[in-house]
Amino acid sequence: MSTVAIAQPILGLYGSQLAVFTAAQFEGMRVIGFALLLLLGPALVLFALDISLSAIWKSQRLTIHYALVLVGHWAVASAVFRSVTIGHWVLDLMFTGLIAFIVTLLYAQRVAVRAWLFMLSPVAVVVAIVFVVSASSIVFPPQADAEGKFESTSSTSDLPPPTKDISVLWLVLDEAPLYPLLNTDGRINANRFPGFAELANESTWYRNTMTTTQRTKEAVPAMLTGMWPVIGTQPGFENYPRNIFTLMAGNKRLDVNEMFSLCPSNLCDGTARTRSSFSSFMKDSLVVLGHKLLPAGLRSALPPIDESWGNFQEPTGTEDGVAKNRRVNEIKGLQSFVERAATSREPTLHFSHILIPHRPWNIAADLRLSSTMSKDRRESSAERYRDNYQAQVRQYVATDTLVGEMISTLKKSQNWDRTMVIVTSDHGISFTPGESTRDKINPNNQGTLEDIFRVPLFIKYPRQQSASVNDCPVSLIDLLPTVSAATGISAGWTTDGVDLLSQCPERASRTVRWLGGETSISTGVNALMSRVMNYDRWIPANGNVADIFKSGRSGQLVGTRTPAEFTQAEGITWTLNDAASFQKVGTDRFERVPTRAAGHVKLRDSLAPSVEGLIAIDGVFVGVVSELSGARPTGGGTFYSSALDPQYIGGGSHTVEMWLARWGNGSVELSRVGPPTR
Repeated sequence: MSTVAIAQPILGLYGSQLAVFTAAQFEGMRVIGFALLLLLGPALVLFALDISLSAIWKSQRLTIHYALVLVGHWAVASAVFRSVTIGHWVLDLMFTGLIAFIVTLLYAQRVAVRAWLFMLSPVAVVVAIVFVVSASSIVFPPQADAEGKFESTSSTSDLPPPTKDISVLWLVLDEAPLYPLLNTDGRINANRFPGFAELANESTWYRNTMTTTQRTKEAVPAMLTGMWPVIGTQPGFENYPRNIFTLMAGNKRLDVNEMFSLCPSNLCDGTARTRSSFSSFMKDSLVVLGHKLLPAGLRSALPPIDESWGNFQEPTGTEDGVAKNRRVNEIKGLQSFVERAATSREPTLHFSHILIPHRPWNIAADLRLSSTMSKDRRESSAERYRDNYQAQVRQYVATDTLVGEMISTLKKSQNWDRTMVIVTSDHGISFTPGESTRDKINPNNQGTLEDIFRVPLFIKYPRQQSASVNDCPVSLIDLLPTVSAATGISAGWTTDGVDLLSQCPERASRTVRWLGGETSISTGVNALMSRVMNYDRWIPANGNVADIFKSGRSGQLVGTRTPAEFTQAEGITWTLNDAASFQKVGTDRFERVPTRAAGHVKLRDSLAPSVEGLIAIDGVFVGVVSELSGARPTGGGTFYSSALDPQYIGGGSHTVEMWLARWGNGSVELSRVGPPTR
């Protein structure tokens, strides 16, 4: 029963998503130990309880045994009926509990039922075998040959001899679309993204670039091999032995931070990859188990498991004034990566794939960190998509700061001229109301295709003297052959991509794929600009960082002080989730700062469409609450969410208030709701 309820759901999921292990740098006996712990641990705990409790209360031996069997049946029923909801989560638990009780009663009364369960015991062995087979590339990681090279499939090569002094710095951002970076004239918005603008001024900007698929585990191997992705293939060296790392091995030193182990351990052992602790990995597994067993009403309170490959429940805590979480490790890891590239004394392939600006959006523009956002309960409302877009752009600004610092550090070094710099993204993300952000592809919605598959690509070639904007139809499979050409190192295999250094790809369209389908995209820069204009309605594409938070009509008030004279709003109360995050706010990088206010507003009377809410901190308006426009009284209240401009949130503890703004004839009447209720 523990196998069916616990081990099989987790091992089945992880066996089909090996990136969970590769991202944590788990392989070999660590993976075997994890599987054995899931398969044997819960059963041994129940068995030990059965033996020990029965020894203490001998007369109640059968009752104790049946009670423990009931626990197992309840776990199985919860796993089987997790998608069935009959109301409140308490009712869902009672429903699965009733099923477990009936099955346990049959178990106690019918020998056949006990015999049937006993005969099913070998299912644990079957689950173990299936898992080891599916995860064989992780359990028994393959190795490259001495140099990592392969026999060439071509009889001749028109590449020049290897350029020995060339280094490559290849940075892959995650979930970073192109459209948020642009002005309405098609250039990088230097007011909001000075780092990317500087990068464009030093490189060739391939503005018409498409990725190949919307999933990281297939998009990254595609760019690293120069081959169209095979959807459903597990990422790892076993399935992608011919890649940029085996290409460069024996020619350049490898400095690699990648999450899928395409670089075999005998080539990249000791590089910048970070291994998760076993305890952290087990905590993540408990979160996954919660999503597999708990009813919907309780699952909603769990950390999401679709925003990263691990560290699901790691909070933004502070220790000695510095936040200790995955984000800090990612940012500091990138800074160390850049420093190594700037100071390296030998030609090196520096490769890093970082989960920024990927969700969760908990990085402020000034690189302070917020706690994980509470559950957004607005379903698929336009306000929710807009608020998420604001959060993504805010985190994109933080990413821009890191890119700008990278360019500045490299330009000050002696390695700048001889380094080929590549900055791109594995895929984008869409904020189209009613559509999936990325997981489910709608081939009939051209706008979401543009959002998800069009990505930034900047290449600063070695000794490049002038910048340019290139609108050739580029695909990310062109990157490996381009690196091969720039370094003079023959790939040794025929790629699907082309060398951008010598030719403009002749493509009438580009193929993009996803699980269960594919389509061709023939659009160019005009379609990109349509998406820029689409999102301009939420955040001005030509604006600065402060304009990210100035949504709605009341956005013009963000940054101004609350009036000294005001009326008190009647018939309205509000709550503030995560109120503690507004206390003990820090001022330095990685310290804590709230980036969102969320909660519920209860109304006695309906509000006019011309009314909006405002969040004020210490007497300064810092965010807009658009959900109050036309809001009506409801039993549970109206859920709201407001993106906050952190530049107005200094250090220390703060007083938070809500205000109402009533607009009419070009003027506004402000009334104070007051502090939140508990």
